[in-house]
Amino acid sequence: MDIKSLEVFKAVAIEQSITKAAEKLNYVQSNVTARIQRLEQELGVPLLYRYHKKISLPLQAVNYYHM
Repeated sequence: MDIKSLEVFKAVAIEQSITKAAEKLNYVQSNVTARIQRLEQELGVPLLYRYHKKISLPLQAVNYYHM
């Protein structure tokens, strides 16, 4: 886990959108998605619930966001 991946997660949580977070961070969307997936694997919990072009944070992710 690296600080940049946590910053990416924070941007996604604030923007409530992977695409908007990627634009804000000047990253491509696939890089943001890969970082989030890597964090999910490392932590062993889902950080995002993905719906049709929308996301929400499960309770475990909210706890990580507020750390």
